Amino acid sequence: GGATAGQFCVTDARCQAGINVDGFMFGDILDNNLQVPFMFFHSSNPGVQPVGALFFDWAENDAYMLQIADASHHDLGAPAPTGRPIIFQLLTGFGQFPDGAYLAQIMNEYIVAFFDKHLKNEPAPLLDGPPPYPEVQLFMKKDGS
Repeated sequence: GGATAGQFCVTDARCQAGINVDGFMFGDILDNNLQVPFMFFHSSNPGVQPVGALFFDWAENDAYMLQIADASHHDLGAPAPTGRPIIFQLLTGFGQFPDGAYLAQIMNEYIVAFFDKHLKNEPAPLLDGPPPYPEVQLFMKKDGS
């Protein structure tokens, strides 16, 4: 999903904005910087730089990088009320975020704010100030700087 969004945004002029939810990036984005607004969500891996950090650094437009404390890759995939994505919960029990509904609320608010701002040209105060959620670290770049 996220790699496809990045690939689409660097190779197709129809892309106006994109999001990668804790996915790996590969394809033409390795050789072409993002020219459109892009948001990266990342799980919590203490001491490990998020995969999207390099592409965030290279972005030549507005870019956002969110890291959510105590959220695993599996949690970000499809939060269930238990904090674990339903498929992974059934198969493996993976996931560590304690409240999936709360995590879904955080993700939904940021995703809607991002697309409201970059596709509808509407104000998105959530993206302009410090995060109202203590679990969220938000890094922002305006116009690639």
